[in-house]
Amino acid sequence: MAAVPRYEQLEGPKNDGGLCHSNCCKKPLCCLGCLGVIVLALFSVGSYVAASGFVTLHDRTYNLTSGGKMVTPHNMSKKVYRGFMFLGQCASDQLLADFYLKTESSPWKLVTFPSRKGEAGQEVAMLTAWWLPAFTGQNGTAPRVVISHGFGSNFNDQSVQIPGYFLRSVGISVLLLNLRDHGSSQNTSVHWETFGYAYQLDVLGAWDFAVQDPDGDLGGGLAPEKVGVMGFSQGGYAAASAFGLEPKIAAAWLDSTPVDTRASLYAGTKQTVGGFLAWLITFGAYPLANAIAGVDLNLVPPGLALSRPEITNKRSVAVSANKLDNTVLFSQTEDLLSILKANPKKYEIFEQYIVEEECVPEFHVNIQIWRPGPYREALCLFWAHAFDMDHSICVSSELPKFPECQPVVCSECGSNWTRTDM
Repeated sequence: MAAVPRYEQLEGPKNDGGLCHSNCCKKPLCCLGCLGVIVLALFSVGSYVAASGFVTLHDRTYNLTSGGKMVTPHNMSKKVYRGFMFLGQCASDQLLADFYLKTESSPWKLVTFPSRKGEAGQEVAMLTAWWLPAFTGQNGTAPRVVISHGFGSNFNDQSVQIPGYFLRSVGISVLLLNLRDHGSSQNTSVHWETFGYAYQLDVLGAWDFAVQDPDGDLGGGLAPEKVGVMGFSQGGYAAASAFGLEPKIAAAWLDSTPVDTRASLYAGTKQTVGGFLAWLITFGAYPLANAIAGVDLNLVPPGLALSRPEITNKRSVAVSANKLDNTVLFSQTEDLLSILKANPKKYEIFEQYIVEEECVPEFHVNIQIWRPGPYREALCLFWAHAFDMDHSICVSSELPKFPECQPVVCSECGSNWTRTDM
């Protein structure tokens, strides 16, 4: 019988106790190294995800079409169009029904115009806007307000459409702007959300168009003191900066307005990972967001623009916000108010419309639908003051009355919320 061959046990290279050793964490220094690598990797991934999400443009056709049809003021009905952002459950059927009816049955026009030219290499972009004249039919003589939308939306969003409807009902015409790279406005070479880099130039271009009406689309030019600006969220940031850069703008209503893009990034990140981690990730993500976009996102922040020494005339400002807003934290509204109060010779804070409300599940740019009557009245009184209009229209019995959410914090909106006639 043949002998069974003996095989020597083959051994691989002996582990030297490095990071890959299974007993690594039995050694304190090695364990710290392992954890450091893991933390660094998570921090890098988290920072990149937060940064890219902050500057990546949403689908630019969002809210522009529905069922293959172009959404316009003429067909903007609940049957056709369900794409409103931040609507929550607090909008009453009566408010939406009157909004749809008046919007669809009133004149409108899609207009195009250029942005202003920037001084830091920003492109001149061709912009689009809805021209929506006042319901009272004043043939181009009604005061005008340029309204700019927020992050990831466009001129069809409820946050600008419904305030525009309120203004039209009290005799003020509106120009609802699409910022560059949003809606049907021109794509630029910097195809990112750019915040303080260029959007203020878009608001200024829209304001120039509303004042000059170069092609007669609006019924004729209007004196600068009869044309104001209004902005929501990122659109408020742009409107605030534009207001500071152009001393001839009559007045500004700033709703849910951030003043610091870094704080905006932090707020968005906080919703996902919590406070401390959000702060840590923002530390790395903010410079990365600037690098991804290739521009300075905070080139012309509201604080800088509003504090310019060149401004010598005093103008009216309104600030509105929700204390429970988790997208633009209320601390940013407090910072905006501090900037305005630090310049008392430049600004009169005529209105502070501050509420504390929930429109489940939304907390952002929807206070106009939470209690529409008081919001419309505050809006009207502010612009009547700014444009030297008759204030009586603001409390006219001919204005439609809407249900509103009760109590102050309405945590059970929708079918369970308490309605009260105003």
